[in-house]
Amino acid sequence: PLPDVRALRRHLMSSQEFRARLSAAREWVPPPPGQPRIVFQHIPKCAGTAVHEALVTALGDPSLVCPERHNGLRNWAPVELMCYRLFSGHFDAESTDRLPGPCKVFTVLRNPRARLISLYRYLRALPAEALARGGRNMHLATLARRLTAEAFFADAGVRANPAVNNGMLRALSGWLPGRSWEGH
Repeated sequence: PLPDVRALRRHLMSSQEFRARLSAAREWVPPPPGQPRIVFQHIPKCAGTAVHEALVTALGDPSLVCPERHNGLRNWAPVELMCYRLFSGHFDAESTDRLPGPCKVFTVLRNPRARLISLYRYLRALPAEALARGGRNMHLATLARRLTAEAFFADAGVRANPAVNNGMLRALSGWLPGRSWEGH
């Protein structure tokens, strides 16, 4: 136990992890003028993996791609994010609004019904090992494997889930709980 907040701050700032992150952030090179950061706001089950792969290939330098693919940008310091040119992941609007500098944000939308059918099929197809991994609430996948599509979408908990209930709108306009859409 540390005696006060000031001692905690000193302890954290002298840690090896903090020094490594600060060192990496000091090495960033700003993007050339007129070249804003690209942000692909990947809404789950809207062909985002294919778009992500095409963007990474087009950029040509994987070191310029932010490794955060889930909704965890809010946990990064702005100085850490400045060294990346491409952000591609399941981000909500709150996360993308925190990115430093000029950014061009885009997404791909899908017919909501087709998206939900794809979501259900994806959840049903997850291997048992994925459901057993710790750290993620896989309740939706467990239900999808147990229920027909009609029964799955009739379930009140499924219908209220942020990934199901206006999931595209929530991602584009506000805040989504957690980092992984499957675990909402």
